[in-house]
Amino acid sequence: MPATPLRPIHQAIRQMIARHTDLLPVGFHALWDPPNPAQLVRSHLLAPRLLDLPQYYYSPSAHHLLGHWNFAQTSTSSHQQKQQQPPAIEETTLFTLLDDATAELSTRLMSAVPRDEPYIGFTVNLTIEKSADTRPAARSFYFDARTTLVKDRKVVIECPVYDTETAAKLLVARATFVFVPLASMKNRLADPSDPSRGSQAAGSGAGAVLSQLNATDACPLSPADLSSLSQPMNFMPKNTVPHKDGSVSLSAKRLVAMLDFDKDLSGPPIYVHGGLLGTVLYNASALLFTKVTGIASTAVDAIVRDINYHKGVDLESKGIIVDASVEAIDPKTNHVVIFAKLERNGKVHTTLKTTFAPKPRESKL
Repeated sequence: MPATPLRPIHQAIRQMIARHTDLLPVGFHALWDPPNPAQLVRSHLLAPRLLDLPQYYYSPSAHHLLGHWNFAQTSTSSHQQKQQQPPAIEETTLFTLLDDATAELSTRLMSAVPRDEPYIGFTVNLTIEKSADTRPAARSFYFDARTTLVKDRKVVIECPVYDTETAAKLLVARATFVFVPLASMKNRLADPSDPSRGSQAAGSGAGAVLSQLNATDACPLSPADLSSLSQPMNFMPKNTVPHKDGSVSLSAKRLVAMLDFDKDLSGPPIYVHGGLLGTVLYNASALLFTKVTGIASTAVDAIVRDINYHKGVDLESKGIIVDASVEAIDPKTNHVVIFAKLERNGKVHTTLKTTFAPKPRESKL
C-alpha cells in the first residue's frame, strides 16, 4: 500500500488502493523532460506551496495511475504575516489537475511500447461529469486513472476523483489523447519564435479589434466583470489572464470578450495548459449564465463539461476571443446548456459545452 499522506484516508479509499498489489511509486511529471518551471501546476500551485508535491503510483498490470492531491490547510497572506483559511478548492482547479494526471498516464502507456520514432501527446477531449458538490470543504483528493482504450496513437482514460476523507465521489473525467511524431514538432519546441506559430506569436494580436455583438441591447462588460474573468482561478494573482474588453447581449444570450495569455501557464511545451483553457471558457459561460438567468452560478451545478481541443494556444498569445452563447434551455429540467469557444483570426482553438442544473436540495457532503 502507498505511503499514507498527511491527511486521514477513509476506509473505502484504503480498500480501493489495496486492490492493487503491484503499485510502483512514480515521480510527479516523471516523464515530462526537462522539468518546466513555467508549467501551470508547478508555477501556480507547487511553487507557492498551495499544493503538496503529489504522490503518484502506477500499476503495470492494470495500467492505472493513482494518487493524492493534498492542498494546504492554511495560507499566509502576502500583506499580513499570519495564517489564514485558504480559499475553497474550485472544481476548475481539479480538472486542471485531471488534465495533468491523465496526460501522465497516457504518456506512460505510449512510452512502454517500442516505436520507430518518438511521439508527443495532446489532449483532444476532456469530459467531466459531476457526482457531488465539491464546494463544502474538501482539501484532500484521491484519483484513480484507468485506461479504457489504447489503439494506434489514441489513448482514452477514465478518472474518478474522491474526497479522501469522506470517500464521496466528486467528479468523473474521461480524457482522449492523440500522439503525433515528435519530429513534426521539433522546430516549434526548439524555437518558440518559429514563424510557423504565425499570428499567435507573442504580441501579434495586440491590435486586434473585438467584434461587436449584432444586437441592439449589446452593452459593455463592467470593469468588475472583466476583473473577475481576468483571475481565472481563485489561487491565481489578479490579471493572470487579462480580459481587456467585452460585451454581452441578453436578447442574443451571448457574451464576447478579448483576452491575453502570459508565459507561465503552460501544459505541453509552448502551449497554454488545457485545464486553463477550459477554465477561461467555463468562467465566461458562468458569467453569461448569471447575466441571462439572474441566478448566481454558485447556486447551480455544472453537471457536465465537455471540452474539445482543436488547436493549441501558444503561450503569450494576444487578442484571443472568448465567445459564449446559450445553446438550449430545458423548461422541464431547468437545465441550461452554454457553448463557448476560444478563437483567433476566425480559427477555433478550444470549445466547451457546459450543462448547468439546479442544485439538489440536500448535498451528501
